[in-house]
Amino acid sequence: MDQESESKNVDDLLFEYVGLKAQVRALQHEMEAMYPDVLEAMKSLTDKQDVGGAVLSVQSRNIYKYSDRVDSMVDELKARKKQEVDTGVAEIESIKETVFVRFKKTEI
Repeated sequence: MDQESESKNVDDLLFEYVGLKAQVRALQHEMEAMYPDVLEAMKSLTDKQDVGGAVLSVQSRNIYKYSDRVDSMVDELKARKKQEVDTGVAEIESIKETVFVRFKKTEI
């Protein structure tokens, strides 16, 4: 395989990947728009719903507001972690590589 065809294969691969990411992004926006209606519909039902091979249910989770003392301890822990990274005390456990796709804003 010559360099030109290899470059084309990479270009095709990346173009396909970006296209799929765009589809996922569009679907996520569509889902976010309909989510409040889906949540309300599910809350009006008493049982789980079996829909298209999936089971839908509503779950609740408590969100806590902690005391100022605990919040300050969390802030102190974050600062200590940063200090250990900055001073080299913290060791790299692993490295995670990720491909980021940022869509350019379209001009109107």
